[in-house]
Amino acid sequence: MQRGLSILGWGAHKLVYEVTIQIRVSDFEKGQAWYETLLNRKPDFSPHQGFAEFIG
Repeated sequence: MQRGLSILGWGAHKLVYEVTIQIRVSDFEKGQAWYETLLNRKPDFSPHQGFAEFIG
């Protein structure tokens, strides 16, 4: 049995397993510090300046 969010689109049954959400902030350093405090951890992935990803 497959698990996931079931949606209907383009005439076919689809399953969604992952969702990515992007939140833009006006001050990246302050935004990252706020999310680190909220999630009680550092980003999981930070490939370049101005981008931080928290997974799970």
